[in-house]
Amino acid sequence: MAYGSRMSLWGSKAFFQRQSLVRDSFDKAPDICVEIISSGNSDAEMRQKTALYLRQGAREAWLVDLEGNCRFFTEDGEQGKTGFGAPVSVGVH
Repeated sequence: MAYGSRMSLWGSKAFFQRQSLVRDSFDKAPDICVEIISSGNSDAEMRQKTALYLRQGAREAWLVDLEGNCRFFTEDGEQGKTGFGAPVSVGVH
């Protein structure tokens, strides 16, 4: 299964300069890809998306569930925390 859906994208100034924003798609994923898991997402779908983001150049993929729990993934598998050195807190209302 391939994913090619449109999504919101935030990137650092350096990321956008590397990608030259003259087009509406990118050859590489941003450094961090965050996926909000909904009740309709399967575990298999989330594994596929995480693998795709990492294969496309993301340094980390984060999965956030509806309760605010975060899971962090790199090419080495699931990590206990983000490697970017910043605390991550998700508020759920």
